[in-house]
Amino acid sequence: MNRRFKGFQRLAEVYGNTFESPATLPDDPRLFNETIGLPKHPLTNQPSQLTQYQFGIISYPGKEIIVNKSNKIGITEAILRRMITKAVVGDCRGYQLMLGAQALELAMENMRRLQQIFTNSDILSRLIRGEPTAKRLMLIDGTTFFVMPRRAAMIRGWPRLKYAFLDEAAHYGLLDDEEFLAATYSRLANTQGYLDVVSTPRGQRGYFWRVYKAAIAGEISMKAFTYDYNAGLAAGLMTQGFIDDAKSRLGPLFPQEFECMFISSQQAAVPESIIDSSLRDYEMDEL
Repeated sequence: MNRRFKGFQRLAEVYGNTFESPATLPDDPRLFNETIGLPKHPLTNQPSQLTQYQFGIISYPGKEIIVNKSNKIGITEAILRRMITKAVVGDCRGYQLMLGAQALELAMENMRRLQQIFTNSDILSRLIRGEPTAKRLMLIDGTTFFVMPRRAAMIRGWPRLKYAFLDEAAHYGLLDDEEFLAATYSRLANTQGYLDVVSTPRGQRGYFWRVYKAAIAGEISMKAFTYDYNAGLAAGLMTQGFIDDAKSRLGPLFPQEFECMFISSQQAAVPESIIDSSLRDYEMDEL
């Protein structure tokens, strides 16, 4: 019996919890996700296989990815499952994993979805320590998931950060959003951790646009993924009728929300210069 399994046995005795040790779970990403339970299809609410592009994200072996995505195609599900895989059978065990977002509400929604994956799984539910909260989930080996809305200074209080998921990174609504990315990088440098940056586009501005361009050009080692609405159509996650309706409703914003396009000032319904002049730096307002 290896040391890792013995350690989980001792934790089970302390917390009165019997469970299948992560040491006995498959570390292959596809087999692991099939073992813990498949996601539910948004139209049928029945378990469905992961799409090829979802599995491509979950199983990517590198440390840094950036995803330019359409809405409603299951990218958040893939990122959350990538985090869980690394936290349970990967090298993030015993570390801290951050769900970051432009607003507390979105970060907490992602935490709710992550907790749902745990509680809906007979295997994963046995790994939870104590009662989860809206902002935190701890496992019995000390692995901790927590939420973090756009507060650069607060990130520095998590010294064992091993994984950061920055959701809707193009929509942080700050005059200068680079500090949030820099603070995240500084924490991950200590642990050689993972960084997943995900968003629908929002103009040719901000760190998401800058980093995505650099990744596409091969100027940095971060892996870039691009998935427009056609990926969701092919996977059966949305219908052509939904897309046609979205085109009618959104008009000039449809390419931004569903076609992964960084709309420039010349293409936008409202020029970026006007938007920029109306932005407030809410972090400064709170000081």
